[in-house]
Amino acid sequence: MNRTWIGAALGAAIVAASCGQGRAIFNVDAYSFLKGSGKDTVPYAAPPLASNFGASTAPQKISLVPGLSSSGIDTVQVTGTGEFRNASGGPGTIKFQVYLASDSAGTYASTKDSLLSPAPSATISGANTAQVILNAPNLSPAGDSLFSKSQVWVRIVASVSNTGATLMQGKAVLTGLQLHVVVQDKLF
Repeated sequence: MNRTWIGAALGAAIVAASCGQGRAIFNVDAYSFLKGSGKDTVPYAAPPLASNFGASTAPQKISLVPGLSSSGIDTVQVTGTGEFRNASGGPGTIKFQVYLASDSAGTYASTKDSLLSPAPSATISGANTAQVILNAPNLSPAGDSLFSKSQVWVRIVASVSNTGATLMQGKAVLTGLQLHVVVQDKLF
């Protein structure tokens, strides 16, 4: 166990030294923590003429690089992709929202804004699929304290506005989510 952490610390030090100016770059494939867990898919069934009908996953923990608490966060970028796989109903608009917090309860906080603002959306009807791009170009300084911890929690929400006269049902599926964190020196 200690060899693993020593190896990880040495690897991070080499990355930090090679980045210049005392910065280290960590790319975290957050989607790999969600894929296949059921927490990458949000089923929805919005009744006719419903506005902002919400459905969500349970929060999922994502492990980050330990030892960043003494480092300054320079930049945090979040990118990814999602799909709306409508099975029936509509027309309607579906929005994809991602919430991040330092604990699972924090992803439900009423004061919490979606990571993606405005939330990516698509208008869809009948048995159809629409793709959306997820992009939060820089969460710093708001994300500084969140990403300096050893874990972050994520929750995915689909918000459906069904303007049709029949039940609109399907699922919103996360198909990619990457975190790009640039930290300033003081690693470990």
